[in-house]
Amino acid sequence: MSFARFLIPRRKENVLNFLIIAAFCAIVILYYKLDSRTLFLGRKESRLSKRSWKQESMAPGAPGENGRGVLLYGEHKKQGQRDMKKWFMNVEAR
Repeated sequence: MSFARFLIPRRKENVLNFLIIAAFCAIVILYYKLDSRTLFLGRKESRLSKRSWKQESMAPGAPGENGRGVLLYGEHKKQGQRDMKKWFMNVEAR
């Protein structure tokens, strides 16, 4: 069986299959040719980001640091218990 028999236009499906395969190969080659710079060099930022924020310095003994628990009192404790049913974490700890 030779590959050339698929190129003989005896049937319309042979020509259609060939055109579909050729178009797919052309799209793949074109994509990798155009995107090769970013694939190998990585995506670089062309400009600096407009959004920025200042890092807040926290005291080393702040609540919840190093895996320590946070104890809430009064209204904050009640609100924390209500939030535990809706949220995955305690949002009252500050």
